[in-house]
Amino acid sequence: MAVDIKQVSRGILEECLRKGNVQYLDQVCDPSFKGHDQLMGDLDVAGFKQLFQTMRGTFPDLEPTLLSICSEGDTVCTYWRCTGTHSKPFMNAAPTGNKLTIEGMTLDRFRNGKLVESRSCWDTLGLLQGVGMLPKLDLRAPAAGAERRPHA
Repeated sequence: MAVDIKQVSRGILEECLRKGNVQYLDQVCDPSFKGHDQLMGDLDVAGFKQLFQTMRGTFPDLEPTLLSICSEGDTVCTYWRCTGTHSKPFMNAAPTGNKLTIEGMTLDRFRNGKLVESRSCWDTLGLLQGVGMLPKLDLRAPAAGAERRPHA
């Protein structure tokens, strides 16, 4: 029976992020699994589970939305959005009560129907700013009434 790899990738969002069922990964990941995350670095299956548990613990109302999914050969690409309220500590940052929306993309690679690699690229800066770990940057042009000096 062939495995629907798009359904497996969709299931990670549904089972791990929405429901907190990280045991789903035991069913779908190859023992050689390697995950790559901008914030957590390189992960094995246990580390991948910890990533989802950390996010669910920090944002108990975490709500993932699958925006787009496509596959070619043994690779699935998902474009997703997660919203949640910073209700618990995150990496030494006290809860802010801020409602955050983060978007990202994940490339999952499969071999023989099992997930062997997952690489995510997401708005890490937005998360760190949203939980108060980094200041928000204001890169807007100065207001219209700002002093103007002629060039020498």
